[in-house]
Amino acid sequence: MAGAHTTALHSKSLTRTCLDPGIPLGGAHARLHTNFSTSGTLMRQKIGWTERDADGVQWKVEASRNRNEWTFVRRAHRRDDWEKIDRPSVESWEMLLDNLERKYQRRRCAWRDVEQVRDHLELAKQQEPNL
Repeated sequence: MAGAHTTALHSKSLTRTCLDPGIPLGGAHARLHTNFSTSGTLMRQKIGWTERDADGVQWKVEASRNRNEWTFVRRAHRRDDWEKIDRPSVESWEMLLDNLERKYQRRRCAWRDVEQVRDHLELAKQQEPNL
């Protein structure tokens, strides 16, 4: 590409291409890469929120992504062990999507994460009989 240049961000092979050589490489542009480890791979991402079940019990729910697989866990009290949610509800996928869309607006996650969760949400809606 004419007028483009590439700058290495880490000692590994992670690079960034700027279309305009006049764009500074520090400041806000450097913060775009805070989700990367020094090896150039994406680090685990965790997103948490609270939900109430039908009995009125408040649950702390966390969703984490590791190697493009989303895992949901929950616990009722701080000292309780986390229990894995095997089939997250549509509401859990919607809450995760809402959080990811807000993170994307602040440049804290990739668009492919938002698209992936949207796909999971559509699949969950098809599998739930009451919708």
